[in-house]
Amino acid sequence: MGKRDEESSHHRHAAHDGGNLEAPPLLQAAVPAYDAAEKPVREDRLPCCGCGSGWFMFLIGFFLATIPWYIAAFILICGEVRRRERPGYIACTIAALCVTVVFTYVLCRLLPHLIPLIMSLFGI
Repeated sequence: MGKRDEESSHHRHAAHDGGNLEAPPLLQAAVPAYDAAEKPVREDRLPCCGCGSGWFMFLIGFFLATIPWYIAAFILICGEVRRRERPGYIACTIAALCVTVVFTYVLCRLLPHLIPLIMSLFGI
């Protein structure tokens, strides 16, 4: 008998001795046991109708000339934002950046046409 045959024979006999059918250590569950008596962690309700301040500012930004988006971007960059509210603030920051890029592009395209108009209004 070779070394492999001895090891497999040893495992077969060890598993059936005395009715002890214990799984080898490699096959045991890696997940710790869950106690059913533990209560789940309940987090506080988000402000602004439950959607969070960030998403509220994102929705309001469409109606208030994007000013809430810039406020939310400032809060995200300079303040401390809770983990659950961070996606709304990130959405506001992305929206503010997009509006800034579009506004800058449009202003640069229209500026050559606006300068003569402004000069004629002031009589220059």
